[in-house]
Amino acid sequence: MAKNKVIYWHRLGLKVYEVEDKKASLLRDIETTDLTEIQEHLNFLKNSEVCLLLSDAMAYLFKSVLDSTEVINDGFRERLLQIVKTDIPEDFSNFSWDYKIIENEGQKSVLIFAPIADIQNKINELSKNLGIKFEVIEPESIAAERDPNPIVGIVLKNDVKGKDEEVLNIVVDGKPEKHNNFEKIFLAGVVIVIFVLINYFLYTKFFGKKIEVKKVENVATPTIVPTPTMVSISFENLNVVVQNGTKIAGKAGKIVEKLKAIGIVNATAGNADNTNYTESKVYFKSEEIKTIALEKLLGVVLISEANILVDNTIENDVKLILGVN
Repeated sequence: MAKNKVIYWHRLGLKVYEVEDKKASLLRDIETTDLTEIQEHLNFLKNSEVCLLLSDAMAYLFKSVLDSTEVINDGFRERLLQIVKTDIPEDFSNFSWDYKIIENEGQKSVLIFAPIADIQNKINELSKNLGIKFEVIEPESIAAERDPNPIVGIVLKNDVKGKDEEVLNIVVDGKPEKHNNFEKIFLAGVVIVIFVLINYFLYTKFFGKKIEVKKVENVATPTIVPTPTMVSISFENLNVVVQNGTKIAGKAGKIVEKLKAIGIVNATAGNADNTNYTESKVYFKSEEIKTIALEKLLGVVLISEANILVDNTIENDVKLILGVN
């Protein structure tokens, strides 16, 4: 296996790996979300081809069963937008996104993937400014289906090119966007028109023949939509930290066990900044996460309304501090 560069993009920054023979070596750990700083750190990958692995929290991955009468034709992609738009919190009609048709026992389903808007903008800027070609972009949950280590799994992807409905992949090639070449295209068109008129004049003047000039209709250049995939935030993939704010040993660990029992796999226990909390408190990273998780958390821990807070500066999706009551 040749050496492959893989960028893993997560909520707190990026990690750059080199993968060879199914072994991943960390090259750089970039702990920032600022685009200018990220670009400086990734300058060593200028004009390179890389694989981009997104944490599931940075993308949408959506699956839907298709109606048996649905036909996969030229208009299917547009119809697909209408099917999923109510389940996606952002308008991704102008995103880079992709879909794949999955058939199982005669039933057709569609899998859709797209990076979130903020990440798409940053990907495009990095590609344009550094000339990086992102030959594969996909979420970690898809890459992990090929190998337990998704860093290796994305390198093992072999369906990079193919029909739109058969391949789940976004390619960003690092080339300037087409509209940036408008002036060059316009000038080239003017030169061609002048050349044709001069030849027409010379031919009719010296040969005395009239040339019938047929009107050629302008044909718009089709916009090529890159191939892309979708995983919105769900209760099961929330990152939850439970901190013991009391002197009762093992209290946080017991709550973590209860959270895992109701579906939160990524829950960890720890100690709070002190052991004098009289009441339990919960912090959510966003209102969206609060809406998803609050009701189920209240089924595990009793928390007063005054102690239910939103704080977008916390590292985890949810921080639960346990008090005596």
